Amino acid sequence: MPVISAICKPEQSEIIKVINGKINVKGYAWSGGGRKIIRVDVTNDQGETWYTANLDAEDNNAKVGRYWSWTLWSIDLPVKKELKEMEIWTKAVDASYNVQPENIKNIWNLRGFLCNAYHKIKVKLEH
Repeated sequence: MPVISAICKPEQSEIIKVINGKINVKGYAWSGGGRKIIRVDVTNDQGETWYTANLDAEDNNAKVGRYWSWTLWSIDLPVKKELKEMEIWTKAVDASYNVQPENIKNIWNLRGFLCNAYHKIKVKLEH
């Protein structure tokens, strides 16, 4: 199974209160073959600037090559004052340096199997 990440909070189309110029974003990441998630990156400007999320919950008791559980992540994402809405993207990297593809263009298939492109959501901002 390929490396994958997802945004759980905020949800698609949610209205979010910006506090001190930031919003909190949370999600999970996972990779097949027992590979450990080593990094999750988040952007709010379509990939121009990437921010590294904190890996909050990872299985530190797992033996090397046996990381079967999700890795939870979070980040206080900076937000520009003039923005009223934005799109948030996430991508994960595993211990073999596998990374999610940016879009599904080259991995698309009818049933959606192994579709692991960046997870993207749009949100509205309240300053």
